[in-house]
Amino acid sequence: MAFYMDLNQKCNVHGDDFKNRLLTIFTETGSMAFYNGLSVKS
Repeated sequence: MAFYMDLNQKCNVHGDDFKNRLLTIFTETGSMAFYNGLSVKS
């Protein structure tokens, strides 16, 4: 959860451009695999 909060802070600092870049990265690397990994850890 700390990682997620840190991510939110970075998004707020960098604005929409950073968020859009994150979305692109998640899509290209397979966002479902990423979220499934988070679900297992939490």
